[in-house]
Amino acid sequence: MAYNNDFLPKMTDHLDALRSCLAAETKRRDLETGESMRALRSVWVKQYEKEVANEILFLTARGISFEPEMTDDELIDALFA
Repeated sequence: MAYNNDFLPKMTDHLDALRSCLAAETKRRDLETGESMRALRSVWVKQYEKEVANEILFLTARGISFEPEMTDDELIDALFA
């Protein structure tokens, strides 16, 4: 089942939130100085990575594509045409 484009932003809100949390937790892990806290944050980062991957699978199964509609070269050509 494919969804109309008006519904797509709502469908990807959760994915956007997960990616934001992943980026923030990765940064916190990288800044961590304590070895035990760094190890714990690494576990959290791995969990966010799994959640992002699962969310992409969930959305893909519902007809949402994450493939670009045009290549980088095609986009540049379109922008400067």
